[in-house]
Amino acid sequence: MCRREYRRAVADLMRDPGLCRGARAGVLEGYALSETERARVLAVARQQGMVVTSMLYRASRLVGISRRAPDLVEALGAGLGPAFDAYLAACPHAPPEFAEEARRFRAFVAGRGDQPA
Repeated sequence: MCRREYRRAVADLMRDPGLCRGARAGVLEGYALSETERARVLAVARQQGMVVTSMLYRASRLVGISRRAPDLVEALGAGLGPAFDAYLAACPHAPPEFAEEARRFRAFVAGRGDQPA
């Protein structure tokens, strides 16, 4: 059993609703898991609470950004969702401080050219 890969797979399920949906359909690639670990990860993905877990994870990341960079959130408008999704995919590990999360998001958006004039 490779505990690191197992933990990474479960953490990724919490962060990525699309991965969770794929795992529910039996698609789970990119992880070096034993058959036992794979079965456990798929069972975790099928838990009803995973949808809520993913929502809470994403909300906790977004609250730091919206509190520390409200001007950017407002300026992005409808573009916030796609920019936030891309940011989470590129930066899956949350910093411990809201200010740092907002700084990273601002830099990410500016680097992608998403920031409104």
